[in-house]
Amino acid sequence: MSKRRIWLLFTLTFVAGVLAGSAGMRAFQRTHIQRFMHSDSEHQHEYVLRRLNQELTLTAVQQTQVQTIMRDTREQLAKLRQRTQPEVRRIQQENNQQIEKLLTPEQVVKYQQLMDRWSSTRSHRTGSDPGREEHAPRHHRSTNAVERP
Repeated sequence: MSKRRIWLLFTLTFVAGVLAGSAGMRAFQRTHIQRFMHSDSEHQHEYVLRRLNQELTLTAVQQTQVQTIMRDTREQLAKLRQRTQPEVRRIQQENNQQIEKLLTPEQVVKYQQLMDRWSSTRSHRTGSDPGREEHAPRHHRSTNAVERP
């Protein structure tokens, strides 16, 4: 083989390796982040506690105290979500209605499908976090779309 062919083969192999490595890393990160984001908050708190312990070398007493603080915080946030969820849903529904008014009928259909798809993606939560309701697909279907020629 000529030097040029060897160099070309080496370069192509290197580029293929970089592309494969990048694609693999991106897939791993996406999966890992999605798994973390869709896990229950207790799992997330355990992860945070492990990281704090690794970085700060917490004593056993500190670990227990941090666990208690995180559990209490999780309970407080669950109560807050229970109180505010109806208002959040109302605002989200108003947002969707305002956007749908700007769209053509064809765009409204696509928009609703997109919102339903996003909603089903978010609903992977396990529901083990009290007060954290799963997001159900929207049932609102606006007929307020602007007719366009």
